Amino acid sequence: MKKIIILLLLYLPFTLFAEVSLEEKIEFITSSELSPEVMESFSGFSKFGLEASGIDSEDFDKVLAIMEPYFDRYLDKIKEELKTVYKESFTEEEINSYYLFLSSSSGKSFMKKMPLLANKIMEISFSMSQDMLEEFTEDLMENPDLFKGIEGSDEIGSLMDPSNPLLENNLVEIEENKICMYCNLSFASLTGRNLDGVDFSGSNLQGADLSNSSLIGSNFDSATVVDTKFNGSNLTSSNFSNSIIESADFRNATIKDVNFEDAEYLCNAMFSDGTRNFDC
Repeated sequence: MKKIIILLLLYLPFTLFAEVSLEEKIEFITSSELSPEVMESFSGFSKFGLEASGIDSEDFDKVLAIMEPYFDRYLDKIKEELKTVYKESFTEEEINSYYLFLSSSSGKSFMKKMPLLANKIMEISFSMSQDMLEEFTEDLMENPDLFKGIEGSDEIGSLMDPSNPLLENNLVEIEENKICMYCNLSFASLTGRNLDGVDFSGSNLQGADLSNSSLIGSNFDSATVVDTKFNGSNLTSSNFSNSIIESADFRNATIKDVNFEDAEYLCNAMFSDGTRNFDC
């Protein structure tokens, strides 16, 4: 009798598995891959996009509520497309194997950790891209003929050239008037400068290098501070209200009385005492 019961227990899971149709397995797979954790990650990216668009903070929740049904329909369409991709890309045997894995405790745990893994990959990507751009810029400066003979190479060179007239005009404004509102200073080198009290409101400082500079009382209100370097700089009494700060380097900087609390978005900002991820 015991043997019969054991055989039945062993046989039952296979019977139940066989009764699940291929469509149901694919439905389960796509639902697992678009889990609440993944949806939350998608929502975070959408929120970041809205914040970056400049919508006033008091209207943000209203706009998000209006967009929610559009976002839901968007995700439903992704799910349907994903089902088609599975049918066209994998054999029934492969889908069965993946279904069994996702049904297991290990598979469920794995899928819950995927959004965290995606965020880590994003952080690594931001960091590595900054290093790559710096290396590329240095090589281009040393070898201006790197793109010789390629259509549009002049435009590439002018973007990387520190004597770019647009950048020069911005620097003149900074030096003479202590102002550079809504300037494009992306990937500009402003190291070791006296930038005390400069108004960088609304400016694009993505990839800019302001390390070892004096920025006492400077204003970064509503600025884009992504992959920006402030390491070793004096930021005493500077203001980052309404700014978007991501993967910026503040290590070894003086940050006494700096306003980060009112930043619009702060993620993966590196400080001497660790990384701050208030909004990631």
